[in-house]
Amino acid sequence: VESSLPGVLQDHLNAEVAAGTVTCMRDAVDYLTWTFFFRRLLGNPTYYGLGASDPESLSAHLQDLVSRALDDLADAGLIELDGEEVRASPLGRIGSNYYLKYPTLDTFASGAEHVASHSDALMLLVAAEEFAELPVRHNEEHLNADLNRDVRAPLGTDMSSPHTKANLLLQAHLGAVPLPIADYGTDTKTVLDNAPRV
Repeated sequence: VESSLPGVLQDHLNAEVAAGTVTCMRDAVDYLTWTFFFRRLLGNPTYYGLGASDPESLSAHLQDLVSRALDDLADAGLIELDGEEVRASPLGRIGSNYYLKYPTLDTFASGAEHVASHSDALMLLVAAEEFAELPVRHNEEHLNADLNRDVRAPLGTDMSSPHTKANLLLQAHLGAVPLPIADYGTDTKTVLDNAPRV
């Protein structure tokens, strides 16, 4: 069993910065040393891209991971970097409070100024990374295309995209449009459970 922390490190660091636990680069590296990831890094260094496991290489690897993650967060506007100091931005605190993934916050921050209608707002909402794992089962793109003809604001996007499906399910729910199969009811519940948080 290996750690999946490197793939979501930005979200974890954002939460720690917002909570005040991490206030500088050194705090972030120290935070990593207390994780399961660090234990697995020591036990299986090549799996995590670490060639040598001597203390200098280990330290450089952790510094690089943290530096890249903090740069991603700063680029997305979730944190402010001032030399070695790290502070949460208001957007970063919102993301931490609602458990939002950092790409979602970046999408919202860059797309909010382009929202001119309810359809635009819905498109921005379903662009959230949180909807990326909504299942689009085999041949559902055909059902999505059928549903697309019945909703108020038809989409011209890829019918096999989970974001498109989320949009169609929300429109169907709001417009009381019948769903084509029972699985869409379950998927609608998933979308409705996540939408208020997002």
